[in-house]
Amino acid sequence: MSQAATAAEVLRSRLLHGDFLPGDRLGEAEIAEELDMSRTPVREALRMLAADGLIEIQKNKGARVTEWSEDELSSIFEIRFLLESLAARRAAERSTPEDVQLLNDLAEKIRYYSQPDPIRDFEKIAKYNSQFHREILRISASEALTVAVDRVMFVAVLSRTRHSMDDAAMNRSANHHFEITAAIAAHQPDWAESTMRSHILSARTSLFESMAKKAQEQSSLTDASGGDQQ
Repeated sequence: MSQAATAAEVLRSRLLHGDFLPGDRLGEAEIAEELDMSRTPVREALRMLAADGLIEIQKNKGARVTEWSEDELSSIFEIRFLLESLAARRAAERSTPEDVQLLNDLAEKIRYYSQPDPIRDFEKIAKYNSQFHREILRISASEALTVAVDRVMFVAVLSRTRHSMDDAAMNRSANHHFEITAAIAAHQPDWAESTMRSHILSARTSLFESMAKKAQEQSSLTDASGGDQQ
């Protein structure tokens, strides 16, 4: 594995585990020193992460963890709602027993790593969740759908969504994968489409509730700080 790939893997793991907040700066020099390598592979690693949507690189400003406005996030979920529910419908019409077994195996892994700490592992959840959704796209046999979903399946958004979930939401999300699989196995397009919609809407709700809670907490801290100065 090249130094750039190693650096990208280390940083991706930390990003998916929530070690950095949206907007945090990622300095080449600091990362290179921490990883004991030159800045050239670190620079390439940052480009890899930018391609995944985990960070953004701005001219003369360097790399920062990607930030998304509420409006941008809402649009992403609306598009996923439409596209992925259609993919699930098509998958239910075309699946084979082998497809279903693969989806079930991935759902089992997602459920296992979604358990509370110390088992919970956001990096593995991200890996198997991505595989699950991409398998549904493969089964749907629509290149147009696959290309369209790739454009809105930002790793940064998915990671942020998972970190916003409490234990009940994590459990609900894990169970959705089994229900989606059951619907596809039963060749029931309406059921598969409906469950995928519920899955995405549930994730959206968790994220926006978390954002509202954090905004309220920040407002309270600001008010308290202002009160101390008076």
